[in-house]
This record gives sequence, structure tokens and C-alpha cells, in this order.
Amino acid sequence: MGFFKKIFGASSPETPPSEAAAAPEGQQPQAGQAVAEPEEMSAEEHERIYKFETLRDDGLRAMQVGQFSYAVKCLETALQYEDDEATCAHLAEAYVRQGAGRQALPLLEKLLQAHPDRAQLHAAMAEACEQAAEWQKMEHHARQAVELQPDDAIALYLLCRAQRGMGNHAQAVEGLTQLIGQGDRYVRLLQLRADSYFAMGQVQQAEADLQQLAAAGEATEETYLLQGKMREAQGNADGALESYAAMLEANPFSREATLRMAQLYMQAEKYEQARTALSNALEMQPDFAEAYRLRAQVWRQLGNEQEARADEAELEDLPAETDTTPETVEDDMNRHYKTLNPFGF
Repeated sequence: MGFFKKIFGASSPETPPSEAAAAPEGQQPQAGQAVAEPEEMSAEEHERIYKFETLRDDGLRAMQVGQFSYAVKCLETALQYEDDEATCAHLAEAYVRQGAGRQALPLLEKLLQAHPDRAQLHAAMAEACEQAAEWQKMEHHARQAVELQPDDAIALYLLCRAQRGMGNHAQAVEGLTQLIGQGDRYVRLLQLRADSYFAMGQVQQAEADLQQLAAAGEATEETYLLQGKMREAQGNADGALESYAAMLEANPFSREATLRMAQLYMQAEKYEQARTALSNALEMQPDFAEAYRLRAQVWRQLGNEQEARADEAELEDLPAETDTTPETVEDDMNRHYKTLNPFGF
């Protein structure tokens, strides 16, 4: 069930905590030994415990199959019947898995008040703070986790991410270089270090990290996207187009790569290539509003007003997009690294 299980012990539908904690450690009944009957409880108390355990176990099962919204509902309701530490921890985990770190913060703060020396809880708090963009708070708890477990690569990785979020890119690079030297989380570390190098204006070092990923056959969609943006910033339009083409080969549905590629073609007055790129995307994604908008501009550059108006008519029938502006490097990396969970959930 993740790191919370390591903190609070068995807590699964198969082994409820109430059973695991029925007798103190070292005082478990032996074979043939009489087991003391529990004190008589009222029907109301029996009903309360039954509802708590049923909801808790349903929530844990839902988490095991990735149904986090349902898990949250079950665990929230279970806590109304019993203020249980392990259940509180699992609810925090469910929030983090959903990407709702801000909702996990008060739960984790409560747990840390009771267990301030548990590195895993500080790491969990750092992860939740990252999702809430609470960078200074994330840095504090990540550093606490590192101090409690200096050899924990996950804690140092979180600290690097917090430093990057605060804009302390040089410190992030230092920590990431240390982790890379240990051979930990190779792809993610190089990707994050490339971003930090680029933020510091050290483009050659950033490009070297991305090329290392590509040469090892470990380049991801984000690798190509960041590489394309870096090459754009360098004024290398042809190189950027190559990166976006590789991105589209890895993920033909990438709207970001399509828009950036089309815009580069338009800047170079290669309108037919821009039209082709946008048309290919629209064949696969007919609800791609920004592609219609951009292709209408291309049609006008090609002197075809009729097709431009047809695209604008299609656009009017689509729901409005909240943000059609291509992401900056910072936007993209924020989005990407918020999805990475250092606990392997």
C-alpha cells in the first residue's frame, strides 16, 4: 500500500489494524491457550466499529485498484466513525495519488505532530507541498527527511525538486549530480538537471544531459519537448523541429508539439508544412480548437479565405478552451514533475 504501510504496519482488508493490534507484542496467545473474551460492548458501539472497518477496508481496496476518488469518500466517512491514525495516513496517501496535495496537508501535519521523527512522513509532506506549490514548506520537510535519513535517495530527490521550485537551480544541480553519481532514478534525474541547467542559462550542459538520455534510448516525451524548447531559445528552428517531430513520433496526440511545430513553420513562411502538421493533428483530434484557429491563419496566408472561414466555423462549435497558449519550459516542467511520485505509488 506504499510507505504509509511501513509507518503504521499492516493495514489492509485482509489484516485489519484492530486484529493486528489485538494483543501487545510478545503477548500473543499460544496454541491451546485460552483467549480472553473482549469486554461486552453495546449494540451501538458494535455498529460503529463495523461501519468504520467496512468503510476503511472498502477504501483500501479502492486504492489498490486505482479508484482514488471512491477511496477518498470511503476513508473520509470512516474517519467520522473513528479517529484512526492509520486511516488518516491512507486518506492523505489517496489525496496525494489524486494530485490533491493541498487537501492532504492538514492530515499530514496532524500525523507529524504525533510522529515528528519519521522521515517518511516528512517526505510525504514534501510531496503534498509540491502539489500545492508550497515550495518553502516543501524544502523544509524534504530537508528534515534528509537529516533523519541521510542515505535516502528519495528524500534528497525531493529536496532537489523543492530547490528547483524555489528557483535555487545551482543547489538543485549539485544534489542531482550527487544522485546521478549514485546511479539512482537515472532518467528523471537527468531530465530535472537539464531543466535546472537551462534555467541558469547553461544550455550546453542541459543539451548534454538530454543527448545522454537519447543516446541511451531513454528519452521520454518530455525530453524531446524540453529539447525543442531549448533549441527554440537558441534560435535553432531546424533542431527544434526535429525534436518536435521525435515527440510526435513518441506521442502523435501531443498538442503542444503540434502547435510549436506549426508556429515554427509559419515563422519561416512554410505555410504548406504548417497546414499539413495541423491537418494531421485534426484528423486524430477533431476537438483540437487551437489547431483550427491556427490553421485558419495558415489558410489566409495561402490565399484560401473559404477554408479559413470553414475552420473558424468549426471553432465556434467547440467548447472554449481555458488556455490555448503553448507552455513555457517552466510551465511544462512544473506540470511534469508534479506527476512524479517518489514513493512509487
